Amino acid sequence: NKAAVQNSSDLCVVRSSNNDILKDPLNVTKKISNELTTKCGVPAPPSEITQDIVDGFVDPTLQHNKRKLEKKNAGKKVLKTFNGNCDVFELNSNLPGSRQEKE
Repeated sequence: NKAAVQNSSDLCVVRSSNNDILKDPLNVTKKISNELTTKCGVPAPPSEITQDIVDGFVDPTLQHNKRKLEKKNAGKKVLKTFNGNCDVFELNSNLPGSRQEKE
């Protein structure tokens, strides 16, 4: 995950928020698509996105995991922040070869 963030740091960025997507999935998805096309040079989709399409992949019932992640990361040291809003937290691991195991 760290390498993916580092290797994409100079790519075109289109920002949105999970809350905005959940509040207005169709219009936010259209905004993202438009910005990808106009700002980033991504080819336009072959057809206009519809409410039925959006309803097929936006599932607000899955948001319980977001709260669990926020609790899990509370109090952890932020190692680096990318694009102003993507925090990389310290990792606590007991896996063989991990930094914690060596300390």
